[in-house]
Amino acid sequence: MKKYCCVVLLCFMAVFALVACNRDASPDDTDVSDPGGSLDGSGGTEPSDSGGDGAAAYNKTTVTFQTVDELTITADLYTIHDEAPWMIMFHQDDASRGEYARIAPLLSVLGYNCLAVDQRLGWEKNGVLNETYANAIAQWRYIDIFTNEGAFADAIPDVLIDMEAAVLYVKNQFNAETVTIMGSGYSAGLALVLASELPQHIGGTLSFSPAELEIGGKTLGEYAAGIESPVLIAVQSASATRAETEAVYDIIPAENKILVATNEHATDALAYNSFNTAADENPTWKQVIEFLLSF
Repeated sequence: MKKYCCVVLLCFMAVFALVACNRDASPDDTDVSDPGGSLDGSGGTEPSDSGGDGAAAYNKTTVTFQTVDELTITADLYTIHDEAPWMIMFHQDDASRGEYARIAPLLSVLGYNCLAVDQRLGWEKNGVLNETYANAIAQWRYIDIFTNEGAFADAIPDVLIDMEAAVLYVKNQFNAETVTIMGSGYSAGLALVLASELPQHIGGTLSFSPAELEIGGKTLGEYAAGIESPVLIAVQSASATRAETEAVYDIIPAENKILVATNEHATDALAYNSFNTAADENPTWKQVIEFLLSF
């Protein structure tokens, strides 16, 4: 078993090394903005042309920064102008920053600069491999998640280090007074924790399908009790944990809060076909837009 795990690990590291060396040719370096609505990723790296349909021009670049425990974080920047508010986005447990390849462009249309972050626990989404996870493995971190199912859950609190680093990166590099954060799946609950722990930095939170968790001896509900900034929580209607999520929502004391029922898990609920009709074709987007306009 030990020999097998080493082989798996070496193959894993080789794949990620190849991806890193060829980053310039990978899909995540293309500008996927498409004011016409196709969003097929065929565009170049130049900012999009807003044309006449209201779609904002933005520049997409890939950046890296360090955490306090010396892990290199990879993230995609979608910027429109210096004075725009900031949205920082965190992915699901088996995903990457590629989860937001279609979501960030629409948030740019809404007037946000965006940062889509690779966290230290993840894998791939929309053809974009998680480079932060690769960096963690290269440092021999989280090796046991290959053979121990419980190891992943035990490591989830470490992702807060990545999330806080992303918030501080935006504040320090771009002089953002506050940021809005979006969490998806396992990072949705962590986004609520962050909103509770860093109220001076977090101006609003969108939490898509948060899971119950316990960090530092506190439950998600106990963290939720400390959130006073605006909050949107989305829960899948058919989820087995819907009641628990609604209970967490009820605890939040923020005056500006909204609970959204969705048909899909996490940010899968934000699927759309075009910029111009997203709010009409997808009621979840309509509620997200209304929420973002409320503060």
